[in-house]
Amino acid sequence: MTKIVNESLLEFQRQEDPHRALGVGVKNKILEELYEINIHEEDVEITSNNIIKPISRMDSGKWTDIYDIQLKYISKEMSELITNIYKIKNSINLTINEAIKNKISKKDIELILDIWGNDTQKKHGKIALSKYTRKRDEKKYDNHNNVYVFIGFEDKKPVMVNGKKYYEDFFNTEGMIKIDKFNGSDLQMVGMMQVRAQYQGNGARVYMINIPKDWMDEDRYENIPEEYYYVILDHMKKI
Repeated sequence: MTKIVNESLLEFQRQEDPHRALGVGVKNKILEELYEINIHEEDVEITSNNIIKPISRMDSGKWTDIYDIQLKYISKEMSELITNIYKIKNSINLTINEAIKNKISKKDIELILDIWGNDTQKKHGKIALSKYTRKRDEKKYDNHNNVYVFIGFEDKKPVMVNGKKYYEDFFNTEGMIKIDKFNGSDLQMVGMMQVRAQYQGNGARVYMINIPKDWMDEDRYENIPEEYYYVILDHMKKI
């Protein structure tokens, strides 16, 4: 079958694409525009997706100009992501979820977040990204297990042997708290627990464990449940 080419349409497209008309690559065109605002090639890296990644410190006044240039050379979906982070400052969870639905790669989302996000957006954005990019088996695992954190330390407990009281070493806790590992507030609480453990002595450390929901599902336990004591000691991890 003969393919019919609309020559007038092709001519229109050629006219609408200044890069092609000038014989200039997109990367070079971006660098030209950056040069006009006194940003040089050695100051930035241009990715294969045309994302402008500053590698030198930029004056705060330059970011609006970089933003305007950036949006000309990336996809509509990436433009929306940058705008939501930098200008509109939408909910970072919703922003990341929408970007994933728009088929933006995890690598590009991380890069855009690192370039355009503030410290809070970066922290919560990375948490959201880890949540929304889980594989099916990881989601299944998380749905069937709870995460508990606790401060653990060496302690002594009295034992009676032949009518005499002795003290033996054992691992004690301040209590076990169930957390949502994708909740920024819960992770902030873990950070506070780590600070407290540093000053507590007795070799205190913060630990975490994943444990089946049908074993433990309360929001808090004052102590490690006796029936799971050795299982938890064998599988807990320092954090």
